Amino acid sequence: MRTINLFANPNEFFEERIKYPTMTAQSAIILVTALAFGGQMIGVYFTTLGMEVNHYESLIIVLSIVQMIVPLVLWPAFTLIFWGIGKAVNAQLRFKLLLRLTGWGFLPMIGAGMSLALGRYVPLRAANPCNAALVCDPAYTGTLTLLVEDLFLYIGSATSSVVFQAAFVVAVLFILLSAYLWYNAVYEASTLTRQGAFLAVAPQYWSALWCTPT
Repeated sequence: MRTINLFANPNEFFEERIKYPTMTAQSAIILVTALAFGGQMIGVYFTTLGMEVNHYESLIIVLSIVQMIVPLVLWPAFTLIFWGIGKAVNAQLRFKLLLRLTGWGFLPMIGAGMSLALGRYVPLRAANPCNAALVCDPAYTGTLTLLVEDLFLYIGSATSSVVFQAAFVVAVLFILLSAYLWYNAVYEASTLTRQGAFLAVAPQYWSALWCTPT
């Protein structure tokens, strides 16, 4: 079954994937999604190269790791929520099967992460970090709170850019596509009706959107 069918005919794709118990491809998708999400902070790091802002490096690394962890947590968390909602209405479904199928739904999230990373990198690269919010002084010894405030002000300065706003719209569309795939995955993996699958997935779309760093 070609991956293109995941988008062209998701129901047929998931029906076929039910036969395969492996999660190698899905795990790879999640790992790439994690890298795409972490790409935002990695991009921020590259915009500060050559500047005297070494005091922010550790914080940037930590935030990159946090952003990469988000997809790793969302996969089992969303699956557990879908499974719990199904069980609450006495639907027949298996957690492992649901986990396998919902993993495919994260494929568009790679596009969402890359879009946001690029949308933030471009305007920040065109700006001077020292004029934006960061303190470019090797002797700067600000508290952790101040460092966090400085860094988030710098990161947030990109949101007023048309480039970032366009990238955010694209990311929202990618997340919507993921929700559509989760909806079909839940429907195929359970005895839920179409309406039931939609009600199970709809709140998680907003959760995914909320978890998307902006």
